[in-house]
Amino acid sequence: RDADIVAAIEDSVKLHADVINMSLGSDNGFGGASNATSLALKKAREAGVLPVISAGNSGLSFSTSGGTNDALGKWDDATLGSPSSYPSAFSVASVENSYIIQTAGSYTDKANKTTEIPYSIASGKADGKEHEIVNIGLGKKDEVKDLNLHGKYALVERGVIAFSEKFQNAIDKGADGVIVYNKAGDSAQFLGMAGVDKFTCFGASIRREDALKIVDALKANANGTVKVSFSDKTMGIANPDKLHPSSFTSWGPTPELDFKPHIAGIGGNVWSTQNNNKYTNMSGTSMAAPNVSGLSALVMESYKKRFPNLSSKDRATRVEQALMNTAEILNNSSNVPFAPRQIGAGLAQVDKAVANNVLATVDGNSYVALRQVNGDRKFTVKLHNYGDKAVTYEVPKQNVVNESNNANAETTTSISSETLASSTNTVTVDPKSEKEVEFTLTPDVTRDHYVEGWARFTSKTSGEPDLAVPYLGFVGNWDKEPILVKPGEEYLKNAINMTTSLIAESYFGDVQVNDEAPDHLEFSPNGDELFDKIRPSLALFRNASLIQYSVLDNSGKTVAEVGEEHDVSRSNFSELLRDPRALNSSVEFDGTIYDKTSTDIAHWNKKLPDGKYIYRVKACLTKDMCQTTDMHFNLDTKAPTVTISEPDKDGEITITAHDELSETLSEPGVRVNGNSDYIKVDEKDCSETHDANGYTRTCKVNVGKDAYYVNVSLHDGGFNETNTSKVFKGFANKKILINNEVNLKNIGIKDVTAKKDNGVDKYSIEISGRIADGCKDVKAYVQSGTEAEEELAVKTDDSEFSFTAPIKSGANTIKVKAKGSDNKEVVETLVTNFDENAPTIKLTNADSNGNVTIDQNGAVEVKGEVKDDTTPKQKLTLTVKYSKDEVVGGEVQTEQVEEPVNVATDGSFTVKVTPSASTYSVTLVASDGVNTATQNVGFANRVIPTKPKLYNISLSNANGLESYNWIVPGNSGTSLNSFTAKGKVSNKATEMLFTKANRVKDDGSGYEDFDPIAATITKSTNANADSTFTVTLPMHPGINDFRMIVKEGSDVVLDTPVAFYFDRQAPEVMFSTPKLYGGRIFTNNDTVKFKGVISDDFAGYTLKINNLIASDNFSTDSKGKETNAQSFDRDVEVKNGEFVLIQAIDQMSSALYGRAPVVVDKDAPSVTLGIKDNDHVEANRKISVTAKDDHLKLLRVKIDGKEVNHASNGLKE
Repeated sequence: RDADIVAAIEDSVKLHADVINMSLGSDNGFGGASNATSLALKKAREAGVLPVISAGNSGLSFSTSGGTNDALGKWDDATLGSPSSYPSAFSVASVENSYIIQTAGSYTDKANKTTEIPYSIASGKADGKEHEIVNIGLGKKDEVKDLNLHGKYALVERGVIAFSEKFQNAIDKGADGVIVYNKAGDSAQFLGMAGVDKFTCFGASIRREDALKIVDALKANANGTVKVSFSDKTMGIANPDKLHPSSFTSWGPTPELDFKPHIAGIGGNVWSTQNNNKYTNMSGTSMAAPNVSGLSALVMESYKKRFPNLSSKDRATRVEQALMNTAEILNNSSNVPFAPRQIGAGLAQVDKAVANNVLATVDGNSYVALRQVNGDRKFTVKLHNYGDKAVTYEVPKQNVVNESNNANAETTTSISSETLASSTNTVTVDPKSEKEVEFTLTPDVTRDHYVEGWARFTSKTSGEPDLAVPYLGFVGNWDKEPILVKPGEEYLKNAINMTTSLIAESYFGDVQVNDEAPDHLEFSPNGDELFDKIRPSLALFRNASLIQYSVLDNSGKTVAEVGEEHDVSRSNFSELLRDPRALNSSVEFDGTIYDKTSTDIAHWNKKLPDGKYIYRVKACLTKDMCQTTDMHFNLDTKAPTVTISEPDKDGEITITAHDELSETLSEPGVRVNGNSDYIKVDEKDCSETHDANGYTRTCKVNVGKDAYYVNVSLHDGGFNETNTSKVFKGFANKKILINNEVNLKNIGIKDVTAKKDNGVDKYSIEISGRIADGCKDVKAYVQSGTEAEEELAVKTDDSEFSFTAPIKSGANTIKVKAKGSDNKEVVETLVTNFDENAPTIKLTNADSNGNVTIDQNGAVEVKGEVKDDTTPKQKLTLTVKYSKDEVVGGEVQTEQVEEPVNVATDGSFTVKVTPSASTYSVTLVASDGVNTATQNVGFANRVIPTKPKLYNISLSNANGLESYNWIVPGNSGTSLNSFTAKGKVSNKATEMLFTKANRVKDDGSGYEDFDPIAATITKSTNANADSTFTVTLPMHPGINDFRMIVKEGSDVVLDTPVAFYFDRQAPEVMFSTPKLYGGRIFTNNDTVKFKGVISDDFAGYTLKINNLIASDNFSTDSKGKETNAQSFDRDVEVKNGEFVLIQAIDQMSSALYGRAPVVVDKDAPSVTLGIKDNDHVEANRKISVTAKDDHLKLLRVKIDGKEVNHASNGLKE
């Protein structure tokens, strides 16, 4: 958590650390400074502490593997993470070590010669014993089908099929181990093999060169064997990529084009300590940062001795400058420097940094961030000699570095024809003095590209190292590449099917509702929980420091500003390949806007009318670089109109549906004569038309010649549903119709209502139907078997009737009688057969727990018998449901399958399936046509792993956020510095203790060591109920951390960190304009300017004026007012008689609301003087001055510029 990082930084400063190492971060960071972590780093710098932070391990953003290849060919491809991206961070990249320490194995050939080889373990354990090894090629099934691998190790090449499939095929043939090597053309020496960690046998990868030697040895020993052995011993091997940037190291710059990373350390293949007195080989910028931290501490130690009077803040800055100035500029195999945005200034060299006396800076920095470059750019390097002797440098010819940027290719560097010219060829810096050298960069402005390199100085003074100042800029328009994938287009066609869209929620998942999306549905905020709210789903090519969301009407006028989001990071290409998921925003729109004219303060929102709208996403790379993306959508709350024709002579009807907005109308659901089953509507029998009046769908449906009436249901793209019915003219001859008659002939237990009567199950069914016009006196009867006929109570509603019929197992005769218009009785009879017993499944090869055994090939056989007593006899079926593994595109995917099982005439069955390696049972389902029975069959030799249970602690007056984290709502008390938590705990709990998280004392003398606070536990009188507890805890605005211990007697059953998010005060808002007079806003314009400052004591706020966003700042990485105070300046359109609504809401939902009426008065007051032009005024003459205005505030009278009188109506601010 950010709060933990901030606390660690603050405590490190209190403990007077010289250097802080932070091997952590999140990809695609920002260079912003308005958060608590960035502020803590800044304060650490001011205190003289150097924060050294890893850049990240994600290579280029559009790399398929998190390396240096580029799938898209876009320039903005940095992945440098935060907090390394923050201004005060000393950002560290990774360079490969010269040697690799690897676990060691060996192979022995026919000449009994043993050769040591390195390996990387993937599964199981190395046993140190010799094993015969067999080459199985690619490990496909057809390659191993005739092999006996029992007791042997299999050697297999990467490619074609998944690693897990190779392992499984070898294991199926008895292999004790699987050794994998890389395919040709891939430089990776050892492999990370997804999906093989589940295997228990020994699995490892070896270098391709070693594997090919084993293959040759096998060929040379056709009639003998080659043996391999793998141990826990280690060996050193030369790193073929030594002193090259690690492929994984995250590239810069920041989205703001800040120069990052700053420097590189050794982070690739570092052999170092780990827990439990062991060593291990690890790679990452998390290894490089400690390397640079250690070097920084050594330089810091030297500087303390050399410059004892230097302030700690300046000392930390000089250490960074010295390391960057003297870093080794690393070159590739073509002797071209690697890109500064990959390695910063180069590889840190502590010896040269300590020896150096001259620092080279540009505007106080040891690097130059040129940012966007559109022409010649000058910068001046200041050379300051802190030593006691003059130092002379030659300024050599400078090389300008460019990068390739081709899609589906490696990113490489080259020397450009661009120039970096210096103002002098040599420079001598006298002791304790400064000299300046001006450089002029002349870029090629005809193409977009990074321009980078070093302003280099070659030392001509013995003992003084060379110096260099790296620079980085972008030639062209940095805002040119799109931030968002265009709606309706894919991120990468045929690879990453992800786009920017508008999403609406429903109980069956999210759907797209913008017109640009194919097969889109519609926004329909009518309260039915289907598409009632919309939110944007963003496919990001680039980071966005700010995203603003608004809704416009079809003419382009803004009707709502929905919200903002800050510092939104894209996902990397390699992540999207695995999970192509767009970023779903949390900003929702429910279709309502502020009603400026409403006098009802409790209901100040109104619904937008149905129509066409635009959802606008304004995404900003930086404050001054913003891009707008519009998505069109319909707001549709009205159901379609549906008309139904009379059937023709063949029983065909025409259904016509029309909707004004939706371009999607569902297939009509057609039910005939009250049946629950729908008639199939063939798509080819439907036609569609679209014009200015909307969308029309016409379907021809054959309902049969015996159709008397139909029910038609149909919905539009907003799932606004129309349900209508039509009684055909021919029903007059039928008289009585029982609904769903076909499906009521044979029914099971799921179709009836069951009630207990003196312990005996009684069953009934609901019957409904209709009578023709003119019929009357509906009566109903039921007869079960040979029992007497029973008359039933019937409910009628116009032409419809319903009743409840008691039934029993077997045949039940139901009669409905009525009198026709001719007063003659008509009768409709239904015989329903009811089966109350489901089939039974009995396993014959299961153990006493009902489990069967999986064989060595992963298959399971289930035997048993299924029986049923249905009368009349129905068809008995049996199916098996289970999870199954399939290899798709080299990846193992699990799918759910359902397969029929053959049942013999005597009811016996045998079924054999191969379930997924990750499943623990199969399910049998038997059906007699009306009832079903299920039997879950577990596996005796595959145990379900037990997950640790979460000890249940629940709070009644706080909202759970995640495990043992709670949000304290504003209505949970009034204290601003404490919270009384109330909740439930296990009735076995005897003691609960809360200890405030420990922190270093402000003077750095030690830790606070807070005393634990005991909760009061009250036992319930019910032995099976939880106990209740209360505890009053000290709080401050923000995240409050405690250690919670729960005891049951002397046993500690829970010892865990807990956190409370606390903020009981609403945001603080100070308006400098407008002024209120008598609680009203007066203006003579059509707009009012709202200007002021807002802040919050915790995680930020939203300030809305008439639901227009004046200021927005939400982040839990916050220090309250220190990081979130903002000024605002917003013009708001107004009309006379309207009300302005002001809302300031914080993240904990504490809020300030204010509503003021608006007076727009463009007419000046009328003034009447009791004097005329050229009047002769005598002494002591009284003159009456009268002013009239509906909103007069002040009348002031002056004679010859001097006030003689005034009057006011008393309106106060």
